[in-house]
Amino acid sequence: VASSVDGVIIRIGYRGYSSSGTLVKDSYFDTHYNGLAGKTKIGFYWFSTAITEAEAIAEANYCHTLLSGKQNDMPVYFDSEYSNSSHSGRSDSLSKANRTKYCVAWCKRMVELGYRAGVYASDSWFNSNLNLSQINSYSLWVAKYSSVSPIYVSGYDAWQYTSSGTVSGYSGRVDLSHFYNDVAGWGGVTPTPTPTTKPTVAQPTLKKGSTGQQVVYLQQDLNYIMSAGLSVDGDFGSATETAVKNFQKSYGLSVDGIYGSQPYTKMNSLINGST
Repeated sequence: VASSVDGVIIRIGYRGYSSSGTLVKDSYFDTHYNGLAGKTKIGFYWFSTAITEAEAIAEANYCHTLLSGKQNDMPVYFDSEYSNSSHSGRSDSLSKANRTKYCVAWCKRMVELGYRAGVYASDSWFNSNLNLSQINSYSLWVAKYSSVSPIYVSGYDAWQYTSSGTVSGYSGRVDLSHFYNDVAGWGGVTPTPTPTTKPTVAQPTLKKGSTGQQVVYLQQDLNYIMSAGLSVDGDFGSATETAVKNFQKSYGLSVDGIYGSQPYTKMNSLINGST
């Protein structure tokens, strides 16, 4: 893998999502690091469930103990998201203000320890669960699994645009990120694809009955472009179908309620033209 990519971001570990909140090193941390060190650019991220500033600072200190002396070419990223699909984790009900406070505490401590700090989250999470104005001085790494680029966050260093990518040297699916800024000291070697070319991602046909993350992003885009007022639940039901039909009608497309190549291409141009 190292010879086929411009860099890899490795998970350091996480704080458990149960009440005890134990700090845990990723079981593959050493394997991944030892297999990549000296062969490609390396970055790191930490999954946090801190519920106090003291916990966030303790997480940063723990990261430092594991990273000390290691190759580190990129900012170290604070991963902010739900702990699980049932949203039952110890930090999943935090207010936007508190979640931002603990994120900033971690970032500040990492900077004090000599690292560049960053924040990783989905496009919608940055909008709904973090106060961007308080963290935009740090490196931003945004996830949005779509060919339509992030709409809520600007000035990001990287866009994680798919969880279904492939790379030479590994047979399974991987997350792929596109870097717009030289955060890893690539120097004269530009990341692939080059920063002036947005990546392309295959867009599945979505219709009534479809479910999943692609439907979530469609609903977000319809709310953004059409003020559709949809519940962003990943379920392509009657309301989403009606919103797609309204979108198709508004932009002179065939009105069938199916989000295929024509509405996708139109949505892509509208989103990218507005950011």
